[in-house]
Amino acid sequence: MPSAIQRKALIHEAFGLCVLLPKTHWRRAPEPGGSARVLLNGAEVEVTVRSEECDCRGTGAHEHRFLALPAGVAGPGETLTVEV
Repeated sequence: MPSAIQRKALIHEAFGLCVLLPKTHWRRAPEPGGSARVLLNGAEVEVTVRSEECDCRGTGAHEHRFLALPAGVAGPGETLTVEV
């Protein structure tokens, strides 16, 4: 069953327009590199799961996962409803 979350659209230097996927939703999406169809503001779109290692907390490397979005579906900073 889909679960809606509110996320802001970001521009990531490596893979462009995306939204950060909370760890609580990782099991709902494919592994990094995989693609899926999700609802974005009620419209079905194809996304790709991307990941990066990070040490943003200064406590050691961990992973962030993003849903890379097709160009033109949103603008940076726009709040989106995402159903994974």
